[in-house]
Amino acid sequence: MCEGRNSIYTNCVSCEQYQKHVFEYRSFPRGVFVPREKCPQNRIYFVLEGEIWVNSDEYPDTILRAGQFILQPVGSRIEYRVHTPTESIFYSFDRIQNVCEERVKSGLGCLEGRVPSPKVMEACGALRTFLDSMKTYLTDDLLCAGFLQAKRSELFYLLNCYYPIKELTEFYSSIYSYTKSFRFLY
Repeated sequence: MCEGRNSIYTNCVSCEQYQKHVFEYRSFPRGVFVPREKCPQNRIYFVLEGEIWVNSDEYPDTILRAGQFILQPVGSRIEYRVHTPTESIFYSFDRIQNVCEERVKSGLGCLEGRVPSPKVMEACGALRTFLDSMKTYLTDDLLCAGFLQAKRSELFYLLNCYYPIKELTEFYSSIYSYTKSFRFLY
């Protein structure tokens, strides 16, 4: 039986399997400005609370609010300004996990003859629950490689299962524009 809510009995920070910078929780006060920086990896920005102004080639002069998220591809440049106190989770990755070959084929069909524009996404209920739990794990420094791999898989299953393929194709389109091949994503 758990004795207390959020009691931690394992210190993951001292473990050799500890991995920083896969999922990152960040809290920003109002007015913080982060100058244009280059994305070293593909990165999904999830806004948990607050409001952020984002400026990039993919999302020029865009306001992100609580419950919204975007994808910035590796090599792109992004800057942002915090309009209200904000909590965010950043997820950095090299490749998208393929969780359903049928959906991949359907996504490829959506791309025929066009390059869709990047889309600001709204977090569904299941994704919000996932993000709330990730915030707890991240603030408690539970960053074990095995655990994070399971959470990465869970994230891609949630995106794959709860969002229409057309929306996902638009969401991932910024990676497509950098790689010139949707197949690279998988």
